[in-house]
Amino acid sequence: MKVRLARIEDLDFIKTNADQVYFKIEKEFWKENYYRISNNDCIELINKNELYVLSNLNEILGFVTITKINSKTLTFSMLTVIEKYHHRGYGNLLITYIIDKAYSEKMETIFIEILCAKNFKHAQKEILIKWYKKNGFEYLKSFSFESLYPSHKKFMKCELIFKQFAKKLTNKN
Repeated sequence: MKVRLARIEDLDFIKTNADQVYFKIEKEFWKENYYRISNNDCIELINKNELYVLSNLNEILGFVTITKINSKTLTFSMLTVIEKYHHRGYGNLLITYIIDKAYSEKMETIFIEILCAKNFKHAQKEILIKWYKKNGFEYLKSFSFESLYPSHKKFMKCELIFKQFAKKLTNKN
């Protein structure tokens, strides 16, 4: 099992699974025909070496985007484990990979934004927030999803916010 850069031949699998997983988990957030990532966005992430997959031989078990914001900061998003592989520790493998990558590149901070409903608690998102906190991420602030992605408003069933978390890195022994 290893994390590797995504390849163009992974595109259809990643696009299909990202859309399915996120629509299922976030069904209270989205109207029909919502897409998590466009083909063009996926291709751009692959071309920029920002999309990674967790694979076992030729099978993709999960994926994540990792983007350098600057020389000291990176962010990640779309951390996804394929549903049939849930509860096997693969999410932990991906988060460990991200943290190790940040240390190896001498980063100081890792950011993650978690999409949440503004006016109600979502059970799955609360579990996710607890998991990130357990992994050393601390809540920073909330801000409007729509302000960053106005083209997605037509798909929204409710008002959405990002809850931003950060993990400060210290010298790894």
